[in-house]
Amino acid sequence: MVDIFRFIARDDRKAAERWTARIVQQAELAAMAPLGGRVVPELGRNDVREVFLRSYRIIESSTASPVRASGS
Repeated sequence: MVDIFRFIARDDRKAAERWTARIVQQAELAAMAPLGGRVVPELGRNDVREVFLRSYRIIESSTASPVRASGS
């Protein structure tokens, strides 16, 4: 998340703050409904789900705590 923030903040710090807040909010929503996203196709595990926020992919696991966001 820090890398995403820094990348965007090079051009616009306020935009970076807004965007990373949206990613965190989406990740928190995904954590509240751990089976709400779709199964990550390349893993094929029911306990690992993904949701999207524009080009960012937020991956959540119902058995582990880390949440990851990746984007193009």
